[in-house]
Amino acid sequence: MVTIALVQFYARTLKEGLPYFREAAAKAQIVIAPEAWAPRNEENDIEPGCEFLELLRDIANENHSVILTGGLVEREGRKRFISCFAVCDKGICAKYRKMHLFESEVKRYSKGNKLSMFRIGNIRAGIAICYDIDFPEVPRAYALSGCDMLLVPSSIRDEGVMPWEIYVQARVLENRMPVAYANVSGREHFSGYSAVVTMKDAPVNGILYPELIRTDRKTGVYIFNIEPELFRKEREKRLEMRNKDIGV
Repeated sequence: MVTIALVQFYARTLKEGLPYFREAAAKAQIVIAPEAWAPRNEENDIEPGCEFLELLRDIANENHSVILTGGLVEREGRKRFISCFAVCDKGICAKYRKMHLFESEVKRYSKGNKLSMFRIGNIRAGIAICYDIDFPEVPRAYALSGCDMLLVPSSIRDEGVMPWEIYVQARVLENRMPVAYANVSGREHFSGYSAVVTMKDAPVNGILYPELIRTDRKTGVYIFNIEPELFRKEREKRLEMRNKDIGV
């Protein structure tokens, strides 16, 4: 079992968001922030060794937690990526760059091309960012790589919440792999509704159904306990049954 904190908020600067991370890390093993929880400007860009990541490392060290920065803009030379860093007591333990850029992002940012996982106890956690979940390839690649659960910083407008929840539940069922996502709240057109999606058996025939447990609209920290290790055998069975001749 792992305790996850979903943090839904919006802040003007990275430092303004730190109290949310402190509160969440004191309560959970893994902290997930949304994508684009602060304005995308040079002041809020990040890179390895920057002050914001060092402050998160201090918080992670104090609480023995792993903190996901959410989807923020990472500088690398002249390139910009939408990236999520996983920060632990030793520093950066994983970094994921968004592979599927949304329409308005394509001309401004570069695509990532690598999966990224970290361990917490005996659980392997993978990272994806928002629009990645609209496509089946990234979650399936994680499932084939032995990932136990997928952690997803998100930025979903109110009108997109319903189709987004359908996408997430489909990915959970396809791969027999739980997903936890944090969404922006406290900004116009963004009302939270972060969630953890796992699975449950039907009482009669044993068919698995998605189980979506969401937060409400309020800005704040929401705590969930999940057991991703329970679904390993189901995932192995599902992946073994797929037709490998298709090539995907």
